[in-house]
Amino acid sequence: MRLSILITAGVLCCAITANADYDYIIEEGYSGGLTLDDHETLLMTGGGLHELTLFNWSQATIEGTSPLSEFDGGIWRLGIGGYSYMDFSGGEVHEFGVISDATATLSGGSIDEIWSYQSAWTYAGDPPELVPDPHIEIVCLDWDWSDITNILTGTWADFSTFDIQLVDRVGYDPAIENIAFTIVPEPASLLLIAAGGLLLRRRS
Repeated sequence: MRLSILITAGVLCCAITANADYDYIIEEGYSGGLTLDDHETLLMTGGGLHELTLFNWSQATIEGTSPLSEFDGGIWRLGIGGYSYMDFSGGEVHEFGVISDATATLSGGSIDEIWSYQSAWTYAGDPPELVPDPHIEIVCLDWDWSDITNILTGTWADFSTFDIQLVDRVGYDPAIENIAFTIVPEPASLLLIAAGGLLLRRRS
């Protein structure tokens, strides 16, 4: 049974529904904000929120939003904290912030800026030594970063591009150190690898 909840923001509203798989589903409309707590889950495929916040062990899967425009579409301010997790593969966000032990995977869409209040290093091994411990994973075809402008650019797997302003916070590691990059091969490269595998099997 689907439960419909209406959250209003002035004269604008966003229809948020729930089913057995997710506590909230947003497909259209616009709302002032939504906060997920405990183990609550969200699937967003359209619509917009002025502010989306994740706490504790909550999770959000964002596959799409309406076009970004303050008080009208997209997600203007997105923040995750605690041990929450976000999977972002589409949509448009103005500001994305990560704190505490929250983690995120980014593989598509548009984000104007990213900041993090997190340590990007941890001690591991015996004897203990500092090793990278990034909280943000970006899955893409390629990337580049300017240490002058602190702007991160690159190409998603669907060949759309990203251009993200990284914002460093005083007392925390630089945002670029808090990002791990997973490079996926282009479809043409995958075909070459598959063809090579077939040739090796035929020779053996």
